[in-house]
Amino acid sequence: MNIQSNTVLALLAAAGMCLGLAGCSDDGFDDGNRPTGSDSADAGTETGSDAGDHSHDDHDHADHDHDHDHAEEEEPAAKEPQGLPVNIGNAVYSVGGVMMTLPPAWESVPVTSTLKQARRQYVIPGDGGQGAATVYVGSMGPKEMNIERWVKQIVTPDGEVERREHHGPMCSVVEVVGHGEVMATMGAAPEADYTLMALLIEGGHEGDMYIKAVGPTETMKQYEDNWQQLVDSIVRSKL
Repeated sequence: MNIQSNTVLALLAAAGMCLGLAGCSDDGFDDGNRPTGSDSADAGTETGSDAGDHSHDDHDHADHDHDHDHAEEEEPAAKEPQGLPVNIGNAVYSVGGVMMTLPPAWESVPVTSTLKQARRQYVIPGDGGQGAATVYVGSMGPKEMNIERWVKQIVTPDGEVERREHHGPMCSVVEVVGHGEVMATMGAAPEADYTLMALLIEGGHEGDMYIKAVGPTETMKQYEDNWQQLVDSIVRSKL
């Protein structure tokens, strides 16, 4: 009885071991848990897709950084230079070592005088009508002869014709100012209520210089301060 029981138990144990070995595969998976081919393909596809997405993101970041670098390298637009006042070139005149600051509102026009000494001509705008001025450079005869000619152009003076002299380190200036009936040029018909203002400048490197301005008295009064600034600028001139 005991021998038979032991034999049966041994057979049952051997049979169980065989069944256990048959249920296992060589790759370590239970047959029921083994992934199918479609599952593996899906896993591979997801992996490749994720890698592609990451690569695309990295490329986008690189492009963004590249654009940012270019943006930083761009220089700001240059500001437009500010221009000088329109009349500055006409108002300041340097000749023969003498610096003249003429009234800025005087309008420079082409020289029409037939005298070779005429260098600049101006129109003088104002409330009483236009006047005119000319700058001459180079001797035009003795000093007193020129002064006498200006005085004679004031045919009927309204009061006394003023003569003033100014002396600076380089130049001496004779100033003549008169009002009344005035000839704009010698021999012309006199104009009523006109003013003549003139300067004879000695000491320039190119000989004597002259400035003569003639116009309606109302207009010329507007430039009294500017005229004094002109005289001062000449007197202050120095080497």
